[in-house]
Amino acid sequence: MGAAGIPIPEKGTIDALIHAFAVESAGAMNWTVERSKETAAPMLTASILREAPSARNVGEAEVYRLIVSCDSATQAGEMQLAWSPVAQSGTLAASVDGATAAQYRVEGSEKMGNGSGVVLHGLAALTLAEGKHGVSRTGFPFPSESLTISDLFPGETVTFSFANLPKDARQEFGACFPDADTSNR
Repeated sequence: MGAAGIPIPEKGTIDALIHAFAVESAGAMNWTVERSKETAAPMLTASILREAPSARNVGEAEVYRLIVSCDSATQAGEMQLAWSPVAQSGTLAASVDGATAAQYRVEGSEKMGNGSGVVLHGLAALTLAEGKHGVSRTGFPFPSESLTISDLFPGETVTFSFANLPKDARQEFGACFPDADTSNR
């Protein structure tokens, strides 16, 4: 709001927008599973949100979203971590089911998609795992119980539970991630 010289809307419009965001985000801390309606290229996407109190800014939170996708036609899958409110550079640690953490380098830049030409130094998303035709291309295992992310923001740790990922979604992800535990938990 207010970007590119567009006037800020009336208070009632802002309140309605905030209410719409709150309604839409209800349940975001639980897995949201969506299946595309296309029969030629069915896509399964599951996402979950976590917040952590900011270690730098008291009263604020860092937001982490984990997005897992699988194209059953091509058996191409991806597990992506996205975060806000600021782009980051450096490293993060990702631990699957309590195992030793893998280190990921977070570097690069992103161009804002709003046409402003602004370039952010640092990233706001990172691919943790990719799979194709049932073969993991990254060596990052599909979590059975949990994925823990630490040190993206200094002193912060968040855990995504995979124990409550719906059974049918877990089974479908097995097509793209060969190490996904597809048992009926």
